[in-house]
Amino acid sequence: MELEPTGVVGQVVHDFEQQRPKSLEQLATARKAATKTVEKASFLLQPKAAVRAENVARGQTQVDRAARRLKEDTRDLEHLSQGWANAYADLSKELVLMGDMRAWTETLELKLRSVKAELEHSKGCMVAWQRLNDEDAEDR
Repeated sequence: MELEPTGVVGQVVHDFEQQRPKSLEQLATARKAATKTVEKASFLLQPKAAVRAENVARGQTQVDRAARRLKEDTRDLEHLSQGWANAYADLSKELVLMGDMRAWTETLELKLRSVKAELEHSKGCMVAWQRLNDEDAEDR
């Protein structure tokens, strides 16, 4: 069982057999025709391989570009994360200070209430003392 060539090679073999040379001159002409056919086939196949190689290179370029963007985005996220961490630390400090200020304000309010209570008590004492003085003056 003999396999018959197909495609461009099959065409070359078929053409060669159809035009079987009878002389050296015909053989040279047939060889030139076969060479041209092979060159044409090679030329036709070459762009496909070049296009495939170009597509692979373009795909690799896109992958490299995407990897660079991912690296840049990761770096940006790290900077953003650090910024948020710093902001959180600053906010925590502010909240501690606010808590301290709130406690200080509450202490001042308690002292103010205490002073007001003493003042009211003192007023009451002064009113009572004034009455006593007035009563004492009336008695005299």
